[in-house]
Amino acid sequence: MNKLELLDVYDSLGNKTGRVVERGNKDEIFGEDEHIAVAIIYIENDKGEFLIQKTSKEKGGHYSSTGGHINHGEDAYSTIVREVKEELGVDISNDNIISLGHICVDFPVRFMFYLKKNINLNDIVLQKDEVESVSYISVDKIKDLLDEGLMNKGHYKVLEKVLDYKKEKSMLQNIEIYVDNKEYQIEWNLSEHFDELKGMKFMLNEMAADQIVKINNISETAKILLSAVAGAVIQYLLDNNCPVNSIFEKGYFIIKN
Repeated sequence: MNKLELLDVYDSLGNKTGRVVERGNKDEIFGEDEHIAVAIIYIENDKGEFLIQKTSKEKGGHYSSTGGHINHGEDAYSTIVREVKEELGVDISNDNIISLGHICVDFPVRFMFYLKKNINLNDIVLQKDEVESVSYISVDKIKDLLDEGLMNKGHYKVLEKVLDYKKEKSMLQNIEIYVDNKEYQIEWNLSEHFDELKGMKFMLNEMAADQIVKINNISETAKILLSAVAGAVIQYLLDNNCPVNSIFEKGYFIIKN
């Protein structure tokens, strides 16, 4: 006997309505703004390829990313961790999973996630009744699969959102901050003048305006940028309740390459 699976009903804004339905029950009737919800993740390796699976014949034999229905009582994050573990045998619970919100372009509400992770394909243990095979595939190849009618269209819409996120991310500069052996990170809009500052270590107790102007080998514009970044770093640390003494005794930041 199949286990009864219950699903929460969501509205198009990604909120639970309080209604619960049985998965697969064709007698269930949904209102105009009632949807089931799924969670989908795209996992990218260092080559810019995404982990794509071919579903089992029982599941249609099409190509998709990893994901599944959000069960009653679950949230989207818990669902995606569970689905990756069930379908691929990989634990991502301690990884930097990035939530990209949700889209609702047809019946399911799709909660979207992105993870940068190199997974050894030999370490993957497939859930054979769900997944036939997996491989890392380029964006162009995924587009070819879509054009050939082999790629799940809903999953491809999520990929488009992932690519939008990556494009926006490429326009930001990462700044790593260190205080009392703790690491923090902020982002700043990309500027060509960051090239003069990349890889350099800046002590927060040396970031007063009269100290910055004395720094050699960087342009005046870069000095103005550095002063603004230092101010933002200090404010960020204060907002995160870092002790003032710790900030100015040993705190520093590095503008990453």
